[in-house]
Amino acid sequence: MALGVLANFELENRPLYITTGLQVSGDVGAVGGSTNAVTDLSVGLKLMKTLRAFCPYIRAGIASVGASIETDSSGNDDDQPFGYDIGYDISGGALFRIGGHFVLGVDLRYLGGTDIDLFALTGDADSVTATALIGYSRGN
Repeated sequence: MALGVLANFELENRPLYITTGLQVSGDVGAVGGSTNAVTDLSVGLKLMKTLRAFCPYIRAGIASVGASIETDSSGNDDDQPFGYDIGYDISGGALFRIGGHFVLGVDLRYLGGTDIDLFALTGDADSVTATALIGYSRGN
């Protein structure tokens, strides 16, 4: 499970938006009593066409990932490379306007080019996520 916030900023009545996002996920492991968390921060551009209440979009941007883990047996470690280990993200989806300002949506996102180092092991934090969205839109 993940929880996130995404903000879009329209560019002069065009179907182009600047987007920023923060997503956090975590889990408690059943084996070894581990607790882990992964956070990603992204910024990008979104091309979104409004067709009445239906708004399909594609998005591309850059992202940075941080991770932490706490275990009963091995201790704690974290890797917070925000700003110097930059990956990329690509997503597509659609928003459905409900009433005047509320939206429901779906999003499919690929996050790639990311590296994390935990307990002297290096690996990637690339991911594919499918998300259900609910939000508020100030504009039309």
